[in-house]
Amino acid sequence: MKMPSIHPDKNLKRLDFFLTKLQSIDFYTKGLSGLEIAGMIKWFELSFELARKVMQDYLAATGYKDIKGPRPVIMQMGRDNIIDPFRWEELLNARNELTHLYDEELSLWHHDKILSEYLPLLTEFRDIIRVKYDNL
Repeated sequence: MKMPSIHPDKNLKRLDFFLTKLQSIDFYTKGLSGLEIAGMIKWFELSFELARKVMQDYLAATGYKDIKGPRPVIMQMGRDNIIDPFRWEELLNARNELTHLYDEELSLWHHDKILSEYLPLLTEFRDIIRVKYDNL
């Protein structure tokens, strides 16, 4: 049986949920345990995947029904001047590194990048895409 498709608004709400989780943790005032870092990384991975799904949903809603997969979606969103594809390619590479290879030093390096660069980029995308959906 085919799983029902998720309405784009649900993916956007899920993205909101995980971004709120990432933003709510006080990362700067205490040292994080390995478990907390692992949780933060998982929330980043889920946030990235949901953002990518929202992008794909948006592209489908605007006539690009055949564009699938992270890189093609990122590149088309860049061509449409909605995101910076080079910065999003960096997020994709980070997600791939963190998903497929656990290295404590690498995870600590990405921890800082998640806070300083990736989370603001994800949040900016969420705000932009909300406006885009409102104008569809």
